[in-house]
Amino acid sequence: MRNLDLLTLSNFHLADPTAVTQLRLEGSILFDKKTFIETLTNLNIIRLNDIDWTLNTNTLLDRLLNIMGMDELGYTVAQSYLAGTVSLTGTVYEGKYNEYIAAWSPDLTIDLSQASFVSQHLVTYKNYDGTKLYECYINHGSPIIDPYSNNLLDFIPSRAANVQYSYVFGTLDNTNTYIPYSGWRISTDASSIYDTYGENPNVPVNGAIEVIAMYSTVT
Repeated sequence: MRNLDLLTLSNFHLADPTAVTQLRLEGSILFDKKTFIETLTNLNIIRLNDIDWTLNTNTLLDRLLNIMGMDELGYTVAQSYLAGTVSLTGTVYEGKYNEYIAAWSPDLTIDLSQASFVSQHLVTYKNYDGTKLYECYINHGSPIIDPYSNNLLDFIPSRAANVQYSYVFGTLDNTNTYIPYSGWRISTDASSIYDTYGENPNVPVNGAIEVIAMYSTVT
């Protein structure tokens, strides 16, 4: 629907909202886009202009973040397209805000003046060779995590054997069980987080950090 300036939700009827999987809505400034979109539960492609929303939760943006979009010529693109202004009034985490900006800026302006903004820092976990294994945002001042012992990885970090050694991730105790934090070191440290800070380490994250996987040798 394009350039239907007098269209409103009250004079528009859709027999089966669940049948709509694609939506292009531009120039219909009186149309309640937010309410309409919330009825389209099977929507997977969207191009939406002239947004002027105030949202007290991020639920709708999170939903739209994960669907595809449409370019000006009508071709499907990987990211949904939103343009206009959204004012957020609830809690907004920095990591999620960065995702919104990456997806929709500069066409969508996100106003945080009424939001409760939670500062976060990106923590990137890499293998010994620099390959990224995992990344997450952690609240400013909160402890660093071990993604392996917290079951955030669906694999065990690994290092290929050479003619002299085989490798096992981290350090194992006398029952061959992984010791939490023994498989990671902060990039500026030589020793593992476990060796440096002990069990249940409380290492606050106060800036972006790289964490490197560590391995024990097996002869």
